[in-house]
Amino acid sequence: MTTNFDLLNDQLTEAHNRIKELETQLQATASQHDALPNLFGLVLDTIPERVFWKDRNSVYLGCNQAFAEDAGLASPAEIIGKTDYDTPWAETEADAYRNDDKHVMDTGEVRIRYEEPQTRPDGSVFWLETSKIPLRDANGEVIGVLGTYTDITDRKKAEQELKNSQRLLELVLDTIPERVFWKDKNSVYLGANQAFAEDAGLTSPSQLIGKTDYDTPWADTEADAYRADDKHVMDTDEVRIRYEESQTRADGSISWVETSKIPLHDSNGNTIGVLGTYADITARKTAEQELENSRRLLELVIDNIPERVFWKDKDLNYLGVNQAFAEDAGLDSPADLIGKSDYDMPWGDAEAEMYRADDKHVMETDEARIRYEEPQTRPDGSNFWLETSKIPLHNSNGDIIGILGTYADITDRKEAEQEREQLINDLQIAQRVAEENSRLKSEFLSTMSHELRTPLNAIEGFTSIMLGGMGIELSPRAEDMVTRISSNSKRLLALINDFLDLSRIESGRLDLIEEPLNIQSLVQDWRNGIDVLADKKQLDLNVHIADGFPTSILGDEDALSKVAVNLLSNAVKFTNEGHVTLTIDTADDNMWRLIVTDTGIGIPPHAREYIFDEFRQVDGSSKRVYGGTGLGLALVNKLVRAMGGSVLLESEIDEGSTFTVTLPLNLPTENE
Repeated sequence: MTTNFDLLNDQLTEAHNRIKELETQLQATASQHDALPNLFGLVLDTIPERVFWKDRNSVYLGCNQAFAEDAGLASPAEIIGKTDYDTPWAETEADAYRNDDKHVMDTGEVRIRYEEPQTRPDGSVFWLETSKIPLRDANGEVIGVLGTYTDITDRKKAEQELKNSQRLLELVLDTIPERVFWKDKNSVYLGANQAFAEDAGLTSPSQLIGKTDYDTPWADTEADAYRADDKHVMDTDEVRIRYEESQTRADGSISWVETSKIPLHDSNGNTIGVLGTYADITARKTAEQELENSRRLLELVIDNIPERVFWKDKDLNYLGVNQAFAEDAGLDSPADLIGKSDYDMPWGDAEAEMYRADDKHVMETDEARIRYEEPQTRPDGSNFWLETSKIPLHNSNGDIIGILGTYADITDRKEAEQEREQLINDLQIAQRVAEENSRLKSEFLSTMSHELRTPLNAIEGFTSIMLGGMGIELSPRAEDMVTRISSNSKRLLALINDFLDLSRIESGRLDLIEEPLNIQSLVQDWRNGIDVLADKKQLDLNVHIADGFPTSILGDEDALSKVAVNLLSNAVKFTNEGHVTLTIDTADDNMWRLIVTDTGIGIPPHAREYIFDEFRQVDGSSKRVYGGTGLGLALVNKLVRAMGGSVLLESEIDEGSTFTVTLPLNLPTENE
């Protein structure tokens, strides 16, 4: 049975044999030993890494040439016996280095490839990648530290520049209005900018990583379309640039985006994904739609207005017209005119030259031509008249780029104007004929009146003698007959006088003579002339002259008397009971009024329109109750107008009428 002692003895024997083998190997390599120090030093001074070693107190025992140079020394031998405080690096750096040394030696643990700064003799700061291991003696006791480091300043700068570039790229991506995203070959999102994340209803781009389009708010049909585009770009290795598509946002609203996608490649040129960008063009699409709607509305308006509308470029070629213009040109559609000139139209060369000359004038002067008339020949050869307006067209810089014109077909108006001119000419001829006839009539009336007045005056004279009993005694029957002869001759003479007055007024030969008139005396004369008629019908004849009315005025006594007597006699004639009133007052400082009011039968509304016409009466039948020729009110109206006044009628059936004559109030001077 094997004992513990036997087992221990076997182990000691094995160890002894191993020692013998090592001694033999050592003797075999003894001849090479002397060359090792020189080879080791050559290696240390050749490698780019810095190498150093220290004792337990962090005092330098040695280093390679590169380390010595970093410390500002000419030779590694100069570092021996120094500490980190004797080097150019900063005190905080020396503290940090020694703390690392102590940690490695105290713990016996290795520190591998950690980064730290180092200040060089010229004051510049470098970055190191350092490794440290504990140094042990033959007994395994830690007797110091061995360290190496590599100058990674260039790498750190590159890394910092890369970080800065990445930060700048992130800043740019998160600042630009365009949305940016990138996916792997399976269309899984690898990243995006902030704007894209917000469109997807996320707060951060990192929330999108690992998701697909089906995990976003957009509709499944949109996700299918996006992924199909991704696949096409990656499969064909072709770019898709600025195509439009819809996108459903997190709030459910539909937006329009303009997308571009390119394939992503690795360093070997293999396609590894897709990079995409898009811009939100919803506002532009809305504006385009509104513009399209406005364009259609404008087309609808200009195609339905009666005016013709057209616009041309600087070379006077048509850029567009409305439907009415196209039809005038014998074409089916406005599009048929685009690019054509007036020489391609049905109108003749002379008209085309005239239109183009107008166009050039408007563009050269930059002035509009408004509503001028010109002819136009239509496709069927008929001639029309146009009322044309043209204005220059400008671009956004104010440069003239063409002309805009409109015209209206005024052929009917021109024909109407020609007819009107012909009618006016005919009327003028008729008026001259009428005036000549009126003159002849007036002359005839004047002559006839004169011829009639002579025998009538004789009859009136003889009847007056006979009725006056001057040498002739008449029987009652004869006296009645002579009285009737006298009465009718007076009526006939008055009628002839009215004819003569109207004739003089119409021919412009009525002479009004203004002279001072005593209004009290004049009114009394009028009253005396009417009293007999009023008494006969038992009517009250009232006269009222307003307080303060001038005692004397200027006027034509004969004309005023004819006006007053005609109105008063008419009032008495058409009043069967009640009263007739004559009122004299002032209308204002410059006018006075003669008012005749009665309580007679009144004048119906339809008759008021012609009551002042010659030979017109309310009852014009042969069986009328009231006599008269219909000249009285016509004469009143013409005389009043000749004196610069006016006549106003107010009447109610069975209640009476009021005639108001308004005349200029002219007062005599002191000498008059």
